[in-house]
Amino acid sequence: MKCSCPCALCLYMTKRIDKALEEMNLPLSLFAGGRTEKIRAAEQELECCCALSFIVYLVFFCKDAGALILDLRELLQEAYLSEYVDPAFL
Repeated sequence: MKCSCPCALCLYMTKRIDKALEEMNLPLSLFAGGRTEKIRAAEQELECCCALSFIVYLVFFCKDAGALILDLRELLQEAYLSEYVDPAFL
């Protein structure tokens, strides 16, 4: 069974990064060390953005880091629970 955590995380972060870049009219090459194919692969859910891209987003573009962390926690909990926890256990 394929884990939904990475896919959900990739999709969420790709949307956040794209939105930030669009709002500031900046090129995609700011992320993934200028390797736009890394971001496009994440958009296709092939892989997640790298740690550097996440940190750049968090430090320079994220308007509310606390809200981002809460969103990520919720996303990962939902994906983990749906994938690994028997609903009868809850």
